[in-house]
Amino acid sequence: GRWGYYPAQRQLYKRLLGQSTPETEMVCLNGLGLVCQSMGDPAGAVEWHSQHLDLARDLANLEAEQNALCNLGNVYGSVGQYAAATTCYQQALPLARQIGDSSGEGKLLGNLGVLRRSQGDFQGAIAYHQQHLQIALAIEDQDGQANALENLGVAHYYLGVYDIAKDLFESSLRINAQIGAQRAMAATLGSLGNVCTAEGEFQEALEYYLRQLERSLEIG
Repeated sequence: GRWGYYPAQRQLYKRLLGQSTPETEMVCLNGLGLVCQSMGDPAGAVEWHSQHLDLARDLANLEAEQNALCNLGNVYGSVGQYAAATTCYQQALPLARQIGDSSGEGKLLGNLGVLRRSQGDFQGAIAYHQQHLQIALAIEDQDGQANALENLGVAHYYLGVYDIAKDLFESSLRINAQIGAQRAMAATLGSLGNVCTAEGEFQEALEYYLRQLERSLEIG
C-alpha cells in the first residue's frame, strides 16, 4: 500500500544523501520533504525543503530554488502559517518569471489567491486568481484555466455573489470535462451544489451532489 511505500522511499533517499552529485542531493532533499509532508510530518518537511533551498541557492539553480520555495509554501499553508507561506510564494514568483516558467508563475499566483481566501480576503483572492487565469489563457493551459475559474467561483461564493459563482463553476466544469479531469469535475459539481443550496434551489443542489457522488465512486 501507499503508506508502506513512503518509509521505503525515505530510506532510499537518506542512503543516497552525500553519495553523489549536488543535483542528485537536491533530488533526495526534495523527495524527503515531499515524503514527510505526505506522512503528516510538516516539521520534517520544512527541514528537508529548507536544506534543498539552501543547496539550490548555493548552486545558483533558480528552477530548484523556485521548487523548494513552492514546496515550503505548501507545507506552511497546510498548517495555517499563512504569512510564512505567502513569503515563500512571493519569493518564488520572480524566479518563475526569470526562468520563463509561465505555468509555475500561474500556479504560484493561484496559491497566493488561496492563501488570501483562507484569511478572509476574498477581493485579494480574486485579484490573484484573475492573474492566474490570464496567464493560463495566454499559454493555453486548460488545467490552469479550470483551476483559476474554480477558485474565482469559490471567492465569489463566499462574497455571496452566487450568479457569478455559478457561471464560473460551470465554465470550470466544461473545461475539466474536455480534458478528462475527473477529480476536479467531482469537486466542481460539489461547488455547484453548494451554490444551489445557498440560493434555496434544493432539488437542483441534490442533483449536483448525486452527480458528484457518482463520479467520486467511479474514480475511487
